[in-house]
Amino acid sequence: NADGSFSLANPTTGGTFSFDYLLANAGGTDAATVTVEVLEPPAAGDDPPAGGILVVFFGNPAGTVVSSSGASTNLLANDTLGFPNASITSFGGGDLGGTVADNTAGSGVALAEGTLTVNADGSFSFANAFSGIFSFNYRLENAAGSADATVEIVVI
Repeated sequence: NADGSFSLANPTTGGTFSFDYLLANAGGTDAATVTVEVLEPPAAGDDPPAGGILVVFFGNPAGTVVSSSGASTNLLANDTLGFPNASITSFGGGDLGGTVADNTAGSGVALAEGTLTVNADGSFSFANAFSGIFSFNYRLENAAGSADATVEIVVI
């Protein structure tokens, strides 16, 4: 606008947007670039939601380590990371007890069923001491906000 104001109408995704402008008056001209960063909060999807990821491990008897191995078992596979990209910051609740904020991503938590480690990139390992269903929650976070999701791991 002539008064120097501008608007960015309803961006559908986060990211960095830039535009150039030119100022002109009797004394000359000057050009510049405006860069706007639009933040987008993450959205976490439960694992397994209807149609989502069901994390099932077959043939993992008690005492073995179950771990995510690739995109299909990564906890972030069905999440929207937003802008800037969110990462897992904490986990807890469910069979771990407490709340989703109790354990920092990257830490290991010992419990009767085994030891669970959940990493910021969505990978995890579970040194299980049982067969069955195990659940916990994780929190995704970026500069624009946070979102929580529930995970069920089925060890058969």
